[in-house]
This record gives sequence, C-alpha cells and structure tokens, in this order.
Amino acid sequence: MLKSFSMPKANPGSSIRIPIHPIPFSPWAYFGIFLVSNTLISYFTLSLTVKLWIGFFGLLLPFGIALWTILERPVSGKTSSPKRDWASTASHTWGAPPLVLWFFFVLSLGITRFYKLTDLPFWPNSDEGIFSYLALGQIRDWHWDLLWSHNRLEPLFIWLLGGFFKIFQPSLLSLRVFLALISIFTSLTAYWAARQYFPRALSFIFCCFLTFSFWGLMLSRFCLPHALVPLFLCLAFGCLGWFFKSNHSNSKWLSIIGLSLSSGIGFYTYPGWATVWVALLGIFFIHAFHKKPSDKIFFFSFCLISAALILPLIVARLSPGGMAHYQEKFGGMDFPKFFCLYWISIFWDGLGSFPYGPVWGGFLDSLSGSLAMLGALFAIKKLNRVVLLCFFGALFLSCLPGALSNNIEILRIVPTMFYLVGLSTGGIQCLASSPPKIKPWGWILCLIVLSGLLSFYHFTWCYCDPRLTSTTQEWRSVKYFQIDNILRNKIPETGPLFVFSEFNLDYVNKTLAVPSYSYDRLQNLGYSRTNSSWAALLISSDYQLYLQKKFPHLEQQPLDKGEPQSLALYLIPPDDFNPLTLQAWIQTDQTCREINRQVFNRSPLSSFAQFPEQFKPFEVQFKEDPFLSCIYWEKIAFFESEAGDYRGAARAYQKAIQTGVPTPHLYYCLGRMLELSGEKTKPHLAF
Repeated sequence: MLKSFSMPKANPGSSIRIPIHPIPFSPWAYFGIFLVSNTLISYFTLSLTVKLWIGFFGLLLPFGIALWTILERPVSGKTSSPKRDWASTASHTWGAPPLVLWFFFVLSLGITRFYKLTDLPFWPNSDEGIFSYLALGQIRDWHWDLLWSHNRLEPLFIWLLGGFFKIFQPSLLSLRVFLALISIFTSLTAYWAARQYFPRALSFIFCCFLTFSFWGLMLSRFCLPHALVPLFLCLAFGCLGWFFKSNHSNSKWLSIIGLSLSSGIGFYTYPGWATVWVALLGIFFIHAFHKKPSDKIFFFSFCLISAALILPLIVARLSPGGMAHYQEKFGGMDFPKFFCLYWISIFWDGLGSFPYGPVWGGFLDSLSGSLAMLGALFAIKKLNRVVLLCFFGALFLSCLPGALSNNIEILRIVPTMFYLVGLSTGGIQCLASSPPKIKPWGWILCLIVLSGLLSFYHFTWCYCDPRLTSTTQEWRSVKYFQIDNILRNKIPETGPLFVFSEFNLDYVNKTLAVPSYSYDRLQNLGYSRTNSSWAALLISSDYQLYLQKKFPHLEQQPLDKGEPQSLALYLIPPDDFNPLTLQAWIQTDQTCREINRQVFNRSPLSSFAQFPEQFKPFEVQFKEDPFLSCIYWEKIAFFESEAGDYRGAARAYQKAIQTGVPTPHLYYCLGRMLELSGEKTKPHLAF
C-alpha cells in the first residue's frame, strides 16, 4: 500500500514527505450516496446532462474510490469456500430469522401473489394470448412438439400449462393461479438453494429480495415461458451447492442427478438457458480439475446426463427453420451499445423494454440497486479470485442473450436477476460489517420492506395502470376486454354462448380464448353443441346490414374505438338461427380454429400458401351461405397476400364479392391487392 510520495523542493537533494492515509471504507456512507443518486436518476424527470453528472459524481466516482480503497487494503486469509466468504462472523450474530418474520413473509407472499389476481394486469397481452391459445389446443389434441409458435420457442411451458388446463377449467383466474403457484414454488426453492451457500439469515434475505422484487412480481402474472427460468435456476444452483457440501458418495450422486436434470430440462424453458449451463459447466470444471480432482467422475457424469437431455432439442434446432428466430433477432450485432442499454434498463430506465420492462425506473428499485452496487464491492473485497471470477463470469454470460441481440427485451436476460439478488444480499452483509446502533434485524427488515413496497407500488400502480403507459407501447387489447365483460354480463340472461371469434382476420390477438372458455360452447367440452343458445359473433362492422336482414332480432353491442378498428360484436338469439345454418357455422368455426393454431405454430420457413389448400375441401359447404362464402374467400385472400401472391388474393376477393356479401372493406382490399399486383387501371374502380 502506498503510504507517502516525494515532492521535490527548490533545493536539490531535499524533499518533503506528505503522508497519505487510505480513505476509510464506510459501507453506510457509500450506500447513502448510491441510494440518493439512483433515486434521482430513476424517479425524477431530469435532463440527460444532469443525469450524467449525477451518474459520474454520485455513482462512478464513489464506486471507483471505494474500489481503490478496498483493493489497497487486501483481506488476508481468504478461503475458497463461497459459504465461508459470504457468511462472515457478523451474520452469525443476527441468528436465524425470528418466526414472526417467517409469518410475515408467508403472509406477504400470499398477498402479493393473489392480490387482485385477475385485475393486475387487467387483461393478457398478445404474446400471452398466443401461448395460452396454443396450450388450450392441448386439451383436444395433445402434441409433444419440441418447438412452438413461428418463433420456434421451447415447449416446457406449453406442456405444463396444457396439462394444467386438462385438470382445471381454463379461465383467466386459473391461468393466473398457475403462474402464482410457479412463483410460490420458486420462492421456496430459492430459500433452499441459498441455504447451500449462506446461513439462515442471509438465505432469508436472498429469498425476500427474489420474491418481492419487480422481476418476481411481473413474472408471477405473465403467461410466458420465462416464468419458469428462476425456478430452474434455483434448482440448478441449489443442486450445485448441495454437491459442494456433500461428503458422502450417495449424496453426491443424488445432487449430480438433480443438477443434471434441472440444468438439462432448463433448456426447454427459454432460448437463453445455454448461458446458464455454460456457467454451471465452468464452475464445475474449475472445482473438479483444480480444486478436487477426485470429483472428475461426477463432472463427466453431469456432462453426459445433461447432454443426453439436450440432444432432442438440439436436433430440433438444427432442423430447417429451427434457428430462424435466432438469425432474425441476433443479426446486426452492436455488443457495446446493447450491453450498456440492458444495464441501464436494469438499474435506471427500463421503459425501452415495455411491456416486459418497468415504466418507473429500472428493474431493480433504487434501494436494491444500491445494495447490489455495495454487494459488488463486498464481493471483490471478501471473495477469493476463483470464486470472484466464477460469479462475475456467470453474471456476464447471463447478459449475452440480450447484448448480442439487435433490440431491447429485458426478458432475454432473466437469469441476471438471480445474480443481482445475490449481490443485493451481499450488500446487506456489507452493511452489517458496520451496523447502526440498533438491532440488526430491525434495519434489515426496514430495508427489505422498503424495497418490497417500492416494487409493489411500481407493479400494482405504475405498471398495471393503462392510463400511465403509452398507447404506442401497450400491447393489451382494451376492446377484447370490453367484449369479455359484455358477454359475462349477458350470461345470467342467456346462459352459455356460442362465441364465434374465429371468423375475423385478427390472427395476432387471441386473448379472448382462455377468458371466454368457461361460457363458450364452442371451446368448452363440457357443453353440448346441439342445444340452442345465443350466439356472439365477432366480425367486421361492414356486415351489419346483411346480418340485420338475416337475423331480425340481432343485437349490436357498442364498443369503444380500438384495435382492430372495424371489429364489432353482435348477439344473435337462438330463435333466429336455422339449425342447419348454426351447424354450418359451428363446423366453420372449428375449421378456422384448427388452422389458426397451425398459423401460430408454423415453421418460419414455411409459406402461407399452404393454408389455402387446407381450406379448399370446405369450399362446397360454404357456397350455400353467402356469409360463410365471404369468410372462406376472405381468409383465402389473406393467406395469398401473406404469401406474396397479390393476383391470387385479388381473385379471392373478387370471389368473395361475387358469391358472398359485397361489403365496402372487400372492395377496398380488392383495390389494394390489384394495386400491389401492378394493375394500373383497375384499382381505382374497386376503391
């Protein structure tokens, strides 16, 4: 350590010696500076220049000074055990968390996971609609596909949700309960995993930060495969810690089997799991080849078992189209730019990743973010080089799926949450090395509660309130939410309905499928389709005049403006339906529903031209009903246009006009297709 430096005077040979004393590392002082700076940057409307100045003087400079201080004062006697390094003697003076804290933890866990379960958020977004729609199809016809949707995503979430829907009736409530149960199990597994490395006190803190963070709250309500990632992360690293602690062969083999299964099955949760597996492999390799060579057999067993589990997915990925999504999202890489943008999203401003990012600050609230910065300093000070390299190497790997992409979507780096929560826990341990003059659990509880309240307020108020989010970024369809409310209010009067929701061309939004299952005779296998009932029809408003003539007692339900603009809701009483007409509508709906699922689950290399061929066998039955004829030819035209055959699409629209109902939107679409096909004189006639 540098203690003095020389400064020449005027007289040669003489010098003045100025003593330099190291700046004391006061954790509470640095924590206060970090907290104030993060709060100002995250939650206050300031100019970019001001934020940069705050970032430099309030974060970068203090962090650099603290880092220089702790590096100039090395800690002797570092061990290689993560548990001993992270759990210094200060943590043992706290004792285990009191039972009253566990009571409040369980109570808070239940409240946050089930509070306004179907109201926050008030409606699924389009991605959730697609995943739940595909899982809903598993009820009728189970598929063991390894890649799902046109993005070729992993299957485990759809398998689990489809199995859950086979046991419990699909609804928005059951969907959210499924996600809440995953989140609760994740929290319990997080405590078990932390106990493999930390004492009870720090394990409890780790579990609290993971459970009540904005990450945890958001993933507990979103029908997305990423909800499974924290669970398998905790299982994998828990089994790894269990192996390190084991002294008996049987226990080691059990932990290796658990580690191999959890890390191998983790590949079936989301695309970025490979970075987690590489981190586990690297840590295990260092342990087996440099620390304890006798464990090499366990290392090779882990590699073989996990590789065997991954092999079917690798084969599927290498099939045509299996990597198309990766090639699309990871083209034009700008690593430094996106690496920085993702870290900005984590700590200060995640709005660029909305709707899967925060609208108020970053993914970490200012308090837990400040603790994570302090925890990074604590790790550098306390951990030996090997453990430090493993930890920050795993953290860096977890960022790669986002940093190597060409846009911002924070869910790509979900594993980062696991490591950042560990740093926040280390920040608490760092503060405990210089505690205030109150009981440790007093100020620890205050920090945990404040962090949880910030995240809970952020999620329940700022994030889930549609009035506080930009309409250009909000992916939830208010119109389908209104339709669901209208139909639910109609049920006491009419009973279950035939909900014809597949006749329109809104292929992107299937958010009504699961919420309407309980009252939809077309989906729910528990209802008979032969009994007469009211029918709800979601179709373009251009069909109103035709429908009013065909169904004299037709009821049109007013909807607020929204996307899709032309969509209208009509209610048709059973007495207006001819039994043959109703049966034809039901058959058409089932045909469209099955083909729609194939559209969602198509290979990205396949052409839309395959779908018209699947409709053509039903052309004869559509000819007798002008309305169904329009539906048939309009869908044919849609697929032809998506395949790039604009002339074929124009012919299909002409057929719809000639054999069906000549509505204004059909003429407009005809003109548009003629225009795209290069016609110079005919488009204006159609328009």
